[in-house]
Amino acid sequence: MSKIDIPAERLFGAQTQRSFENFRISNEKMPMRIIHALGMIKDAAAQTNAEMDKLDRNLADAISPSLSTQAPSGGTKAVTPCS
Repeated sequence: MSKIDIPAERLFGAQTQRSFENFRISNEKMPMRIIHALGMIKDAAAQTNAEMDKLDRNLADAISPSLSTQAPSGGTKAVTPCS
């Protein structure tokens, strides 16, 4: 696949950016409650996988603070372009 530029403040990867640019099928946005719930699930999964030695502890600990940037202050644009 071709290289794609992602703004430095964004926490998502190339596939999400490609989807955002190539599949503009709706103006609907994902409800914030769903984004927060998914963040909680990802955090729990990271911590559980670290406890089971399936994920490096440093990586798991780095995931949690990045999810907290999607707090109700409205900073979710860095997490997903769908909010």
